[in-house]
Amino acid sequence: MQQITSKEYSANFQQEIQKLLVQMAQDLKDLQDGKHPQFVKVVETLEATRLRLLAVAEIQYQLAIQQAKHTLDFTKQQIDNDYQLGREDAREMVAAELRKKKKELRDILDKLQQQGVQCQGEIKSCNELQIPQRRKDRKQAQQGQFNFKLNENEAKQDLNIMANLAEEFEGKK
Repeated sequence: MQQITSKEYSANFQQEIQKLLVQMAQDLKDLQDGKHPQFVKVVETLEATRLRLLAVAEIQYQLAIQQAKHTLDFTKQQIDNDYQLGREDAREMVAAELRKKKKELRDILDKLQQQGVQCQGEIKSCNELQIPQRRKDRKQAQQGQFNFKLNENEAKQDLNIMANLAEEFEGKK
């Protein structure tokens, strides 16, 4: 290895080292001020990534809201269907009980008539009772289906959201 003399150091390297120190001090100042080119480039990349991820998160959020609305609508429809079936079942249960009572009353009135009791008016009134007949087929609950297709208005809203997010993203680049 070759030895560098003090004179050679002074002549060749001192000026270069001073330039390097000045440049490093300037780079440090630029870094602290947020103006260093490498720092700015990395921050721009980070900012673009951040904005893109925020846009994706916003879209996912909007889609989740739509899905939740569809799920809510589906659930409400199912609840309403179950309620209607329950009402029909309750109506049928009460009607069945009334048919049973009517038959029992008619049997009693027939026995009384056979024993010579005058109950024609009661028999006529009993026969005039119009109790609904048993339904042979029970309405099935309408099975709702998830509709993941958007109607035209929802699709336009989504496109507007995406366009706005894209504009914001482009504007911040």
